[in-house]
Amino acid sequence: MKNITSQLFEVAIHRVKREFSEVHKNNNFKYLAESDKGLLLQVYGKNDGDKYRVKENKINMVFRKIHGVIIEVFVEEFIDTGNGFLSKKYSSQQLNIENMTPKSKKLEYEDNFINLVNSNIWVLESRIIKFLDENNRTQNMKYFFKELSLN
Repeated sequence: MKNITSQLFEVAIHRVKREFSEVHKNNNFKYLAESDKGLLLQVYGKNDGDKYRVKENKINMVFRKIHGVIIEVFVEEFIDTGNGFLSKKYSSQQLNIENMTPKSKKLEYEDNFINLVNSNIWVLESRIIKFLDENNRTQNMKYFFKELSLN
């Protein structure tokens, strides 16, 4: 039950809608580089050292310091909800803040969201998380949510 709760919490916490000006009122951004993957931006101020990569108005890379570690996220695919974008296929890994070595396994996510009865309320229907085990074999954790409704 704890694993299911943590998956739903992760989705909910990342979908809190706050205005950009509120979230980043104590930050400034500096352009670092541009490639076919997007514009790389460095954050200065409250979130000093964080980085984002943006392409076609979608953030496809996040490099953030959280609780003494670096969280690095790369997004490969998005779902267009008509009112914004949800990450569909992405990877996430924790790095040691001092030497940038992996502190966790690299997790590869594939999420599927559904729109509940054309309500513009999108909910997680399934999530598959892939990772390599100690023997370098791919393992899958699968979560499926059924009978989703507004009631």
